Amino acid sequence: MFSEQLKKEQERIHNQVADIEAKLEAMPKGKLICMKNRKWYKWYASYEGGRIYIPSHKRSFAEELAEKRYLMVLLEELKNKQEILVHLGERYAYCSRETEFFLEKNPGICELLRVSQKNLSDELAEWASTKYERSTSYPEHLKFDTYWGEVFRSKSELMIATRLREREIPYRYECALELGNETLYPDFTIRHPRTGKVYYYEHFGKMDDVGYRNRNMSRVELYAKHGIIPGVHLIMSFETQDEPLSLYTIESLLTQYFG
Repeated sequence: MFSEQLKKEQERIHNQVADIEAKLEAMPKGKLICMKNRKWYKWYASYEGGRIYIPSHKRSFAEELAEKRYLMVLLEELKNKQEILVHLGERYAYCSRETEFFLEKNPGICELLRVSQKNLSDELAEWASTKYERSTSYPEHLKFDTYWGEVFRSKSELMIATRLREREIPYRYECALELGNETLYPDFTIRHPRTGKVYYYEHFGKMDDVGYRNRNMSRVELYAKHGIIPGVHLIMSFETQDEPLSLYTIESLLTQYFG
């Protein structure tokens, strides 16, 4: 519940920041200075080369500069709140893994909890086998067949899926994920086999391509904005043409997250 509220607040502030930045772009140059002269105020527009007096018949110009100064302070306040929320999201996500850490460090207790674990295993098996909304983009790129009937877009994804199956870690391939107004299709949506918690695995296979790299780093930013923090519940691997993904890398990542 708290996580959802946090995501909504992050999204609200993100949209507010974007609106203010767009408004500031359209506002006149200069910074308003107000100086009191007895009972009245005099207005000046300050520029790098000095300042100019704003007469009373140009009050609308002074009002615009006043709004500009206020919006700049508000923008700074909102950006500070964004930093706080990101930090809070990271801490909350870390604390949410305490039961997972406990089970990983206490296999003997896991054994004593085998009844509840059996129920979880049944639930995860049903989750993995239930139909779900998948990506329909570029079906012609799905060309790497498997003996269990799935088809993948790359050899690297096939390697990852194979290792997940061998480890009996339930997953869904390219399952729809709603993040605000956008729908993503993570390479793998994964459930922890002992806790049931959800993880997302994205493999970035063309990191030597500047356009691909920029697009996908924006994708990572979108995840983080919605509380799916890289290194916490977002698993990532990378490769280039000269440095392909290795089984060792996959195994190390899966061990790190799932023991």
